Amino acid sequence: MDLSPELASHLMSVAQLIGKALRIGFRAARVGVFIAGVEIPHAHIHLIPVEPEVYRMGFDFMTEEEFQRREDSAESANPSPAEYDEAA
Repeated sequence: MDLSPELASHLMSVAQLIGKALRIGFRAARVGVFIAGVEIPHAHIHLIPVEPEVYRMGFDFMTEEEFQRREDSAESANPSPAEYDEAA
């Protein structure tokens, strides 16, 4: 809430550019944008690539069982350092 409107606008413009790169680099269906502001005392924006299996178009989200099966499977592993390098 302490940011000037100009700085807040600039941060969102930069976040949009980075979000587009994340979507391409990680082949993500979407990139989630979170501005929480409660966990640390400075302004920052979270950008989180969302895999196509997690986000479904419209309101058809995963059930709890589908989510748990995905979490228990090998597909839920974090990207390897090599995958991060490739995305970069």
